[in-house]
Amino acid sequence: MEELREVLINFINKSFDFYNNATYNNIVIIEKNKLRADNKLTFLIYGFPYTTISSGVRVLHKLGEELTKLGENVIIYSPYPKPGSIAKYITNLNKARGFVQRYNPIIIYPEFPDIPLRGKRIVRYILCYPRFNDPTRRSVQWLSNELEVCHTHLFVAQPTPQLFIPTIELNIFNNDNNNESRTLTGYYLGRPFNLSREIIDRHKHLIDKCDYRITSDWPSTREEIAKLFRKTKLFISFDNITALYREASLCGCLTLLIPNGSVFRERIEYEMGLAGVAWGEDDLARAERTLPNAMKRYLEFLDKTKNDTKDFVALCKEYFC
Repeated sequence: MEELREVLINFINKSFDFYNNATYNNIVIIEKNKLRADNKLTFLIYGFPYTTISSGVRVLHKLGEELTKLGENVIIYSPYPKPGSIAKYITNLNKARGFVQRYNPIIIYPEFPDIPLRGKRIVRYILCYPRFNDPTRRSVQWLSNELEVCHTHLFVAQPTPQLFIPTIELNIFNNDNNNESRTLTGYYLGRPFNLSREIIDRHKHLIDKCDYRITSDWPSTREEIAKLFRKTKLFISFDNITALYREASLCGCLTLLIPNGSVFRERIEYEMGLAGVAWGEDDLARAERTLPNAMKRYLEFLDKTKNDTKDFVALCKEYFC
């Protein structure tokens, strides 16, 4: 069994090396003296394999692009880079660790308990509740000198600095010139290990009336999801933190959140509002009245957070330099 494990590991590493040679060799590494001269920081983002079904993964990869646009030196570690990204990637874990040893970058990790790239300068980027995405529920013990920032204040209280990176493509998720008839009802359960059977059973009367269920595999593209939302009259989400419910409302679809205890209503209202989004069945009438304001409210939040990335760079310079 151990020999088989070694064979599999070697095969996987060789596969990543093949991709890595096509990606990493094109990266122009700026030497340390240049980094000091131009006052730029070097970041290494632990990005996870790119996928469109996870808003958290999309955030990490887009953060690399936003920092790159600001002229910072950024590398994303990910076995599978984002197609067409302007960011630079390392796809091999050992080479990423070598990069850390040579350049001592600021490493950006999400809220997971592990720090596989090690490093001395660590930013802990809170995208969700610690352990929420980890079915093993391992204990989280962060280093005392880590800089903590959050994507939104849904999961951590003020005054944790916010670094909001929008990942909803407004050219896809909108209700412009929509002539589709809204006849469908759909639902999304979310992460099964974070949802109790009791909540599902209590709302079975809603599920039984649905025409479709969104899963991690279907629909397969962002465009197909948006097209579906523009035909939907009511979308029900049992996941209170997914971006899907926001995307549905931006497509003009009335959305119902089934409260599951993962987040407080007040925090959602404070962050982006609940225009077009009902907090439980008793809130549907208010949500329907406010649905026309969904896009306006989201754009207001984008405007409020448009300087978050610049502020984050300034914070890192103050904290680490």
